[in-house]
Parts: sequence; structure tokens; C-alpha cells
Amino acid sequence: MSGTTSKPEGCRRNRTARTLRAPLLVLAALAVLLALAAPAGAVIIATGDGTGNTTAPEDDFGFANVGKVRETVVYLGNGWVITANHVGSRDVELLGEIYTPVPGSRTRLRNPEARVSADLALFRLREPHPPLPPVRLRETPPRIGDEVILVGRGPDRGDPLEFEDRSGWHWADTTRLRWGTNRVHAIGLEVQAGVGDWTRAFSTRLSETAQTPHEAAVGLGDSGGGVFLKNGDRWELAGVLFATQTSERQPPRTTLYGNITLAADVAAYRAQILSHVSVPSCSNGLDDDGDGLRDHPEDDGCTSPEDRTEASPLVTVTGDGPEEEARLWTVVALGFGGLLALVVGLALAARRI
Repeated sequence: MSGTTSKPEGCRRNRTARTLRAPLLVLAALAVLLALAAPAGAVIIATGDGTGNTTAPEDDFGFANVGKVRETVVYLGNGWVITANHVGSRDVELLGEIYTPVPGSRTRLRNPEARVSADLALFRLREPHPPLPPVRLRETPPRIGDEVILVGRGPDRGDPLEFEDRSGWHWADTTRLRWGTNRVHAIGLEVQAGVGDWTRAFSTRLSETAQTPHEAAVGLGDSGGGVFLKNGDRWELAGVLFATQTSERQPPRTTLYGNITLAADVAAYRAQILSHVSVPSCSNGLDDDGDGLRDHPEDDGCTSPEDRTEASPLVTVTGDGPEEEARLWTVVALGFGGLLALVVGLALAARRI
């Protein structure tokens, strides 16, 4: 994961109550500042040949909850995903399935101490939702030196590169979701990576001398990916990737040691996130199942405002004739003013491949 551009943006550091200007802040996906399309790939890792870490580690942080759009999203639970705002909302791939956004569900988060928007957004997926556990949100900012896992869909590592007094790599054109590790380098940052927005953030730094086991940086396509931190015996989502800081003359589409990765601090936005994610489907004002009806009592799939799904119940029956024994039929009740529509078919036919 890494980046480069020619347009400077702002970065304010709260931890010492002073202001600094970062020379180059680059959106880690394409979108706001970059008009040129580029392939999305995986987190760039410094270890080995750079091709590893494309499946969950033994101590799984929630790898399956990280999904693919044009860039990256993290599935939070209850149908909601979080991503960088500049990624937008579009179909999401999770567990090999494609999930469609609920129209009108996209919500941009606000910077907690200013009346400006952050580069962070939520949107909801149509029911039925992916069978994934909810992600635990971190309650406090990470500490400097904490080891974290970065996961995203930025460029794979390409050929080695020497530039001025630093080494690194070009970006390859191949694509894979990948995870890597790093340590928190700075906290309490206010980062401007787009016109009119400021995002509370923390950073990591690609180190050549103090490497973590799978030292990683970000690149084009990693925006919206997750930063996970272990708290005791439980993994928590601590950040959402959205930008990178590079040197002023660094060649485009490269990663160098010393590059900075920036992640929105989830703890700063936790209350806003939970105010959306915790609302039941039958009282959130959205048409979650796409039947044109919203919430209780309008949607017949809702038995109360506290119902967690708008979907009508599924009833399965088996045929009682000899030729029917191997078939499983599904009867779907789509109630509307007493009208019952029955959809019957083999269960296997409903699975995507």
C-alpha cells in the first residue's frame, strides 16, 4: 500500500499542540485528487517476495470482513460497511458473493471537533446480509508503538527501486487482497486529504531498520481498508485507511522506506458509527430488502420496530413423492395486502457461483 501525487494538502498534529504542513498527501485509492485510473491490488509488504499474506493468519483478525469494491471496505455487521468517503458506494464482494448497497443508506461521518466532514463513510447492504461476525470497534486511540495489521487492495509489490538515498519498489499491475503489519508512528493527527474535509487520524511508517514481521505500506486501491489492533485476546478495528504521505520528488506509482500511511481513527467516530449500525432494519428508514416497503408496520416482513430484518420468512418443505425425495423446495412469502406470491425452485439454484 503506497502513493504519490503533486498536490500538497494539510496535516495538523494535535499531540504537541502545534501545526505542521505535510509535503504530499495522496488518496490511497483513486478518486478525489487523481483523475487517472489505476489498477487496484494488495497491501505492499517488505518481507519475502511480497506475494504472501493473501489468506487469514492463524490468529485471524477478521480477514473475511474486509471486502472488495473498486477499492476496499470493512464489513461491520448488521449489513453495514465502512470505507473512505472518496471510495463511494457500489457493489461489494464478501466471501465470494456480491452484495448491493441499499439506496439512500450512504452516510458521511463528521469530524468530531469541527463542523466539517471526514473522509469516512458508511453504507448498508441489501438483505440477506453476509454470514460474518460483527467487528469490534476500538474505544480509545491506539498508542504510539502499538503493532497493527493493515489490510487492503492496493498495488502488489513490483520491481526494486533506488531513489536518492532510499530504497523501495515500483507498483505491479496485479491485484490481490493482502494484509501486512506495522507500528503506530503518530496519533492525534488532523489530516486534510480533500477539499473542505479534515479527518482525525493516526499514522504508521514503513521502516527499513525497525521492521515488524510483515512490514507494510499502502498504495492506490487500499483506501477503505482496515487497521486492526489486538486488545487482550480480542481484535478491534482501530482505523480505516484513506491516504499516504510521500516525499516531494518521489516517482509516481512507487513505495519507498519512510513513506507514511494514514488511517482514520475509529475511536473518534465510534459513537457516530454505532448510531447507524445498531439501529434495527425495521426502524432505520431504509428499504433493506428491496421490496419497495420500509420498516414496521409498512413492510410485512417486520413483526415489530425492533426486528433485525425486513425479509419475509422462508419456509422449506420437501416433496412426498418418490421422485421428489432428493429435492428441496423453497416457498417465499412476499406478503402485500393479503397477496401471496410463491417462488419455488431447487435450493442449489439460489447459490451464486
